[in-house]
Amino acid sequence: MAFGKERRISREINHIISKQLVESLCEGDCIVFENLKGIRQRAKLTRYKHRDFHSWSFAQLIDLSRYKSLQKGIPVVFVDARNSSKECSRCGYISKSSRRSQSLFRCIRCGFQHNADFNASLNLAKRAGSLALGYLSDSPKVSALSG
Repeated sequence: MAFGKERRISREINHIISKQLVESLCEGDCIVFENLKGIRQRAKLTRYKHRDFHSWSFAQLIDLSRYKSLQKGIPVVFVDARNSSKECSRCGYISKSSRRSQSLFRCIRCGFQHNADFNASLNLAKRAGSLALGYLSDSPKVSALSG
């Protein structure tokens, strides 16, 4: 596939994702993005996934989502994602052993168990501070998107 065509397809996909994300939110919601500086260097990928990963424009998706969300009055917050998938959102204990699989988180200290992505999303929301937590307590969505 020609480079220009691939770039146009990637941009179109990012537009679709950002539009769906922002349209799913209401007044009082918030988007929390992980600070992805250095993501490409930290990623551990198989040889086959390497090309797909490096051709995806994280920054473009974030820029499009941010632009559309601010037009709708939805705040955007960036947080440090370090250990968010290893930290228990209930007790705060951090351990690699709590992440038993890609999909399951079970805290080895307090026993809290949930979907690993949901647990990490709660940690990201907490790190976003009072802005995101205020929205969480009122039960509208806080969207945590890593990417």
